[in-house]
Amino acid sequence: MLEKDFEYYLSNRYDLNKKFGRSFVVIQNQLILKSLPSLKEAIQYLKSKKGAYLVQEVNDQIDAQTTLFLQ
Repeated sequence: MLEKDFEYYLSNRYDLNKKFGRSFVVIQNQLILKSLPSLKEAIQYLKSKKGAYLVQEVNDQIDAQTTLFLQ
């Protein structure tokens, strides 16, 4: 499931970069749930949530991806 979310991000990263700029997006089931300015804030946002989530730094450089899988 998280692999599909990462593939979704990779397929849409340029559009997401235009929409959200440099931020961290929380993705679940190939949907953007939230965009936050820092990884710390993204983790805080997920503390009360259950399930598996992808936290992805929005970045248009393919060789500089930061991904965090949270369950």
